[in-house]
Amino acid sequence: MPDRVILHSDLNNFYASAECILFPEFKNKPLAVCGDEKARHGIVLAKSEEAKKYGVRTGDVIWEAKRKCPHLVIRPARFSVYTKLSKEVRDIYGRFTDHIEPFGIDECWLDVTKSGVFGSGYEIAEQIRRAVREELGLSVSVGVSFNKVFAKLASDLKKPDAVSVVDRSNFRDKIYGLPVTDLLFVGKSMAARLEKIGVRTIGALAAAEPAFLQSYLGKWGQTLSTYARGEDDSPVRHIEEAQELKSIGNSTTWREDILNLSDVKRVLYILSESVASRLKDAGLGKANTVHLWVRDRDLNDYSYQKKVRPTALCGEIAQEAYALFCEHYALRRAVRGLGVTVSGFDKGVEQLTFGFLSGDYEKKARAEQAVEKIIREGAENTNEGSWCYYFSELYEQMGLVIEDGNGFDTMLLEKLEQRPEAADVTLTDECFDVCYYLDYCKNLAPEQPAPSLSAERKEEIISGILNYMAEYFDDSSLYDILHNTLEICNDEIGCLGFALYDEYVDEQIEASEVQSDLLPKSGKLVNLLSAYEELQQIPDEERITRLAPGAFGYCLDPNVPDERLHTAYQQALSALELESDEIQEAESFTSRDEIISRMRDCLLAKELTAGDKVLFVATEPYGGPGDFDLRGGVIESVDEKDKTCSVRGTFFTMEKVPLHYVLGRYNPAVGEEHYGVRGIVPFFCEDKELAGYYLNEVRTMWDVEMGEEQDLSM
Repeated sequence: MPDRVILHSDLNNFYASAECILFPEFKNKPLAVCGDEKARHGIVLAKSEEAKKYGVRTGDVIWEAKRKCPHLVIRPARFSVYTKLSKEVRDIYGRFTDHIEPFGIDECWLDVTKSGVFGSGYEIAEQIRRAVREELGLSVSVGVSFNKVFAKLASDLKKPDAVSVVDRSNFRDKIYGLPVTDLLFVGKSMAARLEKIGVRTIGALAAAEPAFLQSYLGKWGQTLSTYARGEDDSPVRHIEEAQELKSIGNSTTWREDILNLSDVKRVLYILSESVASRLKDAGLGKANTVHLWVRDRDLNDYSYQKKVRPTALCGEIAQEAYALFCEHYALRRAVRGLGVTVSGFDKGVEQLTFGFLSGDYEKKARAEQAVEKIIREGAENTNEGSWCYYFSELYEQMGLVIEDGNGFDTMLLEKLEQRPEAADVTLTDECFDVCYYLDYCKNLAPEQPAPSLSAERKEEIISGILNYMAEYFDDSSLYDILHNTLEICNDEIGCLGFALYDEYVDEQIEASEVQSDLLPKSGKLVNLLSAYEELQQIPDEERITRLAPGAFGYCLDPNVPDERLHTAYQQALSALELESDEIQEAESFTSRDEIISRMRDCLLAKELTAGDKVLFVATEPYGGPGDFDLRGGVIESVDEKDKTCSVRGTFFTMEKVPLHYVLGRYNPAVGEEHYGVRGIVPFFCEDKELAGYYLNEVRTMWDVEMGEEQDLSM
């Protein structure tokens, strides 16, 4: 029986290449597609060939990538755009075969065994490569072999934009010398286990006794042995096999790990958006079951599902998928793949008009329709990146009444804030003011050339910046230095351009000597910095303090340069609203608890505003004798000087409540619990022991005041 002819296609640097297609000005520039930088979880998801030359790697945090490549272009991830482009690529594959099996958004297997009319496997691969490049502007590497595993290995042999063949005559020469980690489904954990028995290459794995591998690795031992020997006979699925008539789903897989919940939540929303759209287009009505698929870093798969109230809404599907993730998986291992599927359809319900739907579901359905209208029309019409959509327009066009008390204003605001197109959303008395990421705006006005600035004047301004930095080195923003200190007018600031900041401040930092002796003593410094990093939720890989090995305290990362330490120290002082000499001379602020409380007070003074619904620690005598419980209330006023607030509850009003007793803001859209209360978005860090700590503090104060001795253990 003749061998099958299997292709594996891999789009090169897909996300980065897609950005360069849509924005040609970025072509041939170092570019990285990243997660959300504002959420401090920005990591490199993909990079261009030019960025690779600087050592930029997938998984680098943004500041790491910029340190390697100062002129790196950062682009936000736009999965809906990449999904559309991926479909167009698959349409090209469909000209040659109907057996197309996706492996993530940028990879596919193709069975062209019966496609001989188009030529040999190599010839078909070359036709595909040229068509993808000429029609879509993307490059693709294609592997040709007699099974799926070797075809994938072949596609990795030569990149980018190349075709490689691995057949019966050469697979031992081309494959067996490769590291075992190149083999499908062999991750770091599996490689470490194989290393213990002396298996480091694919050839060594092929030579190992299958029975021994099975006894050592379980079912995976036999599978990996089969792969290494070239005996994989798994079929390439027909393109329609993935489309289950009884379910609709979407999934995606990455080469690198997802390490935080915010990225998980964002991806699940994007996947749910696609599922809800396809559900609507298919006319299948509502679904009563949500399925979640998770693939971990070792490529182990997990599936969870739950019955839900019938729904076809993106927000509800995403919320249920995220709840499944938090309940069953909760990032116990890094994530490589996510998928959302719905099933259990009720076509009859979808045919009903809004008048027959339950009130709550009607609200949510109409809200999603309104959000889609606002986002679409704003993105299509704005020429400057922002768009105001007035309540009167929603009433005239959709019959949607937005007024105090009916809940539509806050519901639409929350849904607008979840949209990947929206950079910022402001709710006013008469409209939603949406600022878009410029990538989504189709009719932006062309940029006007900036007025010129003479070389002499530019040099004068630069000299002023450098002199200021040399004297003060206080991490002032460029605008503050120019406008307030050097008294340069706004027109000249516009001419100068803020890009000069990075160029010259970096130079100044290198030229300056950090006076380490000006820093406080080690213990106080570590407590100060660790408290600040904790409150600001700085990712572990970006922190300069670490948990001390075998201890309960923190220590400094010995590899942190002095200039970075100095900058972090200034930022922490600013959050604490103290000068360096004040904290050095102070007898207090020696413990992390003291610093955290003070720092929370200062930060919350800027965060809290009148009208905020919050969870806080109720203090006697305002709550009643012996009341040390958590309460909900509305902020009436904030005293920034005393660092206290006034809180109005249902039957009480509390004055002079310490700001650090305010734990979180109420948001009914939040499904998970914090501090044991549902619908709470915690301020700054989430510390499950924090509420207990402040409750204990209140009890201690009460005991001192009343002269009582009680057991204060929590």
